[in-house]
Amino acid sequence: MFGIALRFGIPLEALKTANPSVNPNAIGENTTLVVPVTATPGASSTPLPPTEAPASQTPMPTPTPISAYPVYAYMDALGGLRVFVHYTSKSGQPVENPSALVTVLDKNGSAKLETVAILPLNILEPGSELPLVAYFPGPIPTSFILSAQPDFELPVPEADTRYLKTVIIDQKVTFTENKQSAEVEAKLNFEGGEVVSTMAVAVAFGNGGQPVGYRQIEIENPKNMDNVLKVTVYSLGPEIETIRIYVEAKPAWN
Repeated sequence: MFGIALRFGIPLEALKTANPSVNPNAIGENTTLVVPVTATPGASSTPLPPTEAPASQTPMPTPTPISAYPVYAYMDALGGLRVFVHYTSKSGQPVENPSALVTVLDKNGSAKLETVAILPLNILEPGSELPLVAYFPGPIPTSFILSAQPDFELPVPEADTRYLKTVIIDQKVTFTENKQSAEVEAKLNFEGGEVVSTMAVAVAFGNGGQPVGYRQIEIENPKNMDNVLKVTVYSLGPEIETIRIYVEAKPAWN
């Protein structure tokens, strides 16, 4: 059930509450779950005034004294807010399913909106720049502060064999003239067994090293595509300076 909660970007407790008759540790095939998509606890129960700000062309980084991690946010044309959290595990070891509680506070420090930022993959390696991601539908307060606090993470077991080692070679990035998007093509080599499915995330970074966009793609049978990844990534505002690719590959069950 935790993985399902992560997929929909909702708190685990909210999913449990909505499904009191379901054992969260033993969900069988074809089990029907109620997925709450209303505002999570702590969110504003009344509509906020619509923002007058256009789509942001510059990131709004934290950390601030109230945020545990740097946060970068971009407002879209619909008034929603796309959030990237530069999460670092305090353990210094690979962690699984890390998440952060992201809060939108007004200028007085009162919480107005709240959601959980999740990793686009399952495993976060030490020193990785793969950000946690979240989205707040509009409207957003015209003046706000973002806070990101630790929510959850699991240590990765030693000698973990659930994923194959992936080597990215022959990476080619083609930018558009205005550098608002880029096409990425790369050859993927897998070591340690036969791969049955692949999840890849391409993250675009600006000239200050801040994340400015990402794209997630799932490949059910990489061999049918000659283990070649092709994806286009779009910026949420600033020009794209570089692209980094992160891949998880699942082997066939023995």
